[in-house]
Amino acid sequence: MHAIRHSLKLLGMLGAVFFAAAPASAQCTDQWLPGDALPGLNSTVHAEVVYDDGTGPALYVGGFFTVAGDVIANHIAKWDGTSWSPLGSGISGVVDALTVYNGELIAGGNFTTAGGTPASRIARWDGTNWSPLGSGMNNMVRALTVYNGELIAGGRFTTAGGTAASRIARWDGETWSPLGSGMGYWVYALTVYNGELIAGGQFTTAGGKEANYIARWDGKAWSPLGSGTNSRVYALTVYNGELIAGGVFITAGGIEANLIARWDGATWSPLGSGLEGCQGKYCYPGVLALAVYNGELIAGGEIFYAGGMPVNGIARWDGTSWSPLSSGILGYVGALTVHNGELFAGGYFNTPGGTEAKYIARWDGTSWSDLGSGMDGNVRALTVYNGELIAGGSFTTAGETPANKIARWDGTTWSPLGSGLEGDYPTSVLGLTVYNGELIAGGFFTTAGGTPANKIARWDGTTWSPLGSGLEGDYPTSVLGLTVYNGELIAGGSFTTAGGQVSAYWARWGPDVPLGDLDGDCTVGRTDLDILLDTWGLCADCKLPGDCPADLDGDCTVGVVDLLILLGNWG
Repeated sequence: MHAIRHSLKLLGMLGAVFFAAAPASAQCTDQWLPGDALPGLNSTVHAEVVYDDGTGPALYVGGFFTVAGDVIANHIAKWDGTSWSPLGSGISGVVDALTVYNGELIAGGNFTTAGGTPASRIARWDGTNWSPLGSGMNNMVRALTVYNGELIAGGRFTTAGGTAASRIARWDGETWSPLGSGMGYWVYALTVYNGELIAGGQFTTAGGKEANYIARWDGKAWSPLGSGTNSRVYALTVYNGELIAGGVFITAGGIEANLIARWDGATWSPLGSGLEGCQGKYCYPGVLALAVYNGELIAGGEIFYAGGMPVNGIARWDGTSWSPLSSGILGYVGALTVHNGELFAGGYFNTPGGTEAKYIARWDGTSWSDLGSGMDGNVRALTVYNGELIAGGSFTTAGETPANKIARWDGTTWSPLGSGLEGDYPTSVLGLTVYNGELIAGGFFTTAGGTPANKIARWDGTTWSPLGSGLEGDYPTSVLGLTVYNGELIAGGSFTTAGGQVSAYWARWGPDVPLGDLDGDCTVGRTDLDILLDTWGLCADCKLPGDCPADLDGDCTVGVVDLLILLGNWG
């Protein structure tokens, strides 16, 4: 065998002399990758999860789509980093939730079959086949999680496995059972506190017991948290070792607790005099979000007073008392980020904390302040690039300096990024990210720095340039989301082509690696030849093309055709 491989190496080396030597240094060119590699999906994604079916971790997505790439993939598909593949014949209806339990992929939604097998609203995939989880549910499954070694499903159903289970149920690997008799109505929020599952929502019973709007599950039964609250719970978090609940209630445990309360494991108590919301026909008062920032509890929503003090939409609790973030923010906050120890808020407002700060402001833990004279239009996206704050939106000036839709803040002044972005449609930057050391902007625009750049562009710190021919689709076309995955830039939005190739609603931008580049140096040369010859005749057990990089023709073996392909791309 050694002699055979030695002869093959000599043959390959002789063949290689007929090709130009590879350059000393080469660089792959980024471009929109071929549509047959990632044409995209033909409708929306509702859920995603990473699952290993035995061939390696891959991204699984579920939703309303029926085509992934160029294959039929009914409502669920697998992306292995190279191509889409279906999961058998797929699922007969929309998939709303995905998780992994006991080494299997679990899908929930509003369907009746999976892989052609009856599976009512929930099914499992073992890497090869679909199978039901008992007789499933009688209505849709909207949420899935794992708790105490059991699969938990929530949704609109009232039976699970033929057993009464009001909107929530557990699967122990063999049978469905209710979590008690379930909830009396919708669940809006879930968290874990002191080793128990906490549910908040619009229900008044849990497990057949009175549990007003909030309840706990200890692994065996539901029980109330005291007498609960007198109205809906929208948000839950844990702060300073206590459970915090926010919503539209005004009592918790029978005592006054305006819109927010804490549970110490035994009793309810208010957080000072609580919060007060807006009033009026079209007003929806209440706490809608809870978070912890700089060691303090932050409550946001349609709130105007905290502890009797004006707070205007956002307030903080330090463990003893409420205080505003100055006088708060009147208006719409659309973006948040943290930079250099400060909280930055962007949106549609003019006077946060009583300070004139047009459309963007910063919170240093003590007060709101402006960033120069701000913008003349709303801010829709924020990020940090090269140590500077980047803001994107629909503005045309930043700090009284012309800055078309995008600007940077160095800590003292605003400056434009070249001549910015322009377009025929009302132009706006809707997404920002950093990829390969460059700033990426996406949104509604057709030029960047005066150069054509359809809906997406990159800034290298000095100049704008397009990403190929950009993105196109039915008017109006835009980029709505940007992220980085597997070393590639991923764009999502309302487009249907990327770089002139079919790429429905999402696309990837990355290096065009030449076929035969096995050592990753973006050129085909001697090292790649050695790698191929060292694996000659192997890879017969491959399951995916990526299992054997030297198998260039995808036939699950390394042979003469692969050698010819490599030599054909030499240099």
